[in-house]
Amino acid sequence: MVEYTARIAKSGLVKHGNTTVRMPREVIESVPDQVNGERSLPILVEHDPYCMPIGKIKEAWVEPFEDEYVAMARFYVEDDARNMIHMRSGTELVYLEFASAPKPFVQQLKEADQSLVTVGVDLANFDNMQNHAAFIDAVNHIDDEINCEFVGRHSLEPEPLIRIVLSHPEICVALSVGLWILKRVEKFIRYTVDETLKKTADEISEILSAKLMQIVRSYKNYQSGDKKPVSIEIIIPNDITLILLTQIDRDEEFPSINLEKLTKEMEKYGDLLQQAEEVTFVRTGVDDWEFQYLKTRTGEVFGTLECFKRTNKKLQRTQRD
Repeated sequence: MVEYTARIAKSGLVKHGNTTVRMPREVIESVPDQVNGERSLPILVEHDPYCMPIGKIKEAWVEPFEDEYVAMARFYVEDDARNMIHMRSGTELVYLEFASAPKPFVQQLKEADQSLVTVGVDLANFDNMQNHAAFIDAVNHIDDEINCEFVGRHSLEPEPLIRIVLSHPEICVALSVGLWILKRVEKFIRYTVDETLKKTADEISEILSAKLMQIVRSYKNYQSGDKKPVSIEIIIPNDITLILLTQIDRDEEFPSINLEKLTKEMEKYGDLLQQAEEVTFVRTGVDDWEFQYLKTRTGEVFGTLECFKRTNKKLQRTQRD
């Protein structure tokens, strides 16, 4: 385990891309309360959701800095990754135990929002506050019940990101992971064994996909001139929170979510999902899905070797820069 100390936030004027905002002192002073509890914040390289957590922020405090205040933190990065073969799927995985920092991870969503859809974007991906406000207005015209929020990432070059939380109960139930024992055959996904639920979930998925397509179009109209692909992070809260990642080019439409292919991929890792508190899948090809990594309820991480290598490659590039 590698340990180091670094600044994670500063009060006063803070630049996010081309936009400058004022960070209140009260926000900085609240950081230790968020960190020094029973759970640890994960360390993600450049806040990239495609990277698996490689460490935890275990302790934070506030210090005066010139005329402002900064939140300092102690970071623990796991340097003892263990390779293993997942027998059920045949996938080569990497296991991070975090033995020196055993607390479970902070949950992304402590309480489900009352809104069926919550959209979060980063000010850094807009040229100015006016364009950001215009995007929010466009989303409200799509559906005035969509909740919009700000996603802040302390990154040198934050890539275009839309974070979408889907709290629709039928989708959550359809994809909920529970152990069903039928004649000693394990069934982990209710969607695959309940035709009525499957039909309902598919219909809702189509409606939500159409709505998300409109949101993504609006985002492209108002975001900065960044030509990089837009990352879309879909979060479905439940007993096990599902995170679905997809990346689309500027001229590409948002793809529909194929629940059947997603659930088949989930079944391959059903034994691991019993331990999971949060699991991430990424879209590949047109509408296929691949497991990336999961966080266990006890604070460990299982991820594919490919995801681990990608994470380390980005970490090394960040350190060089």
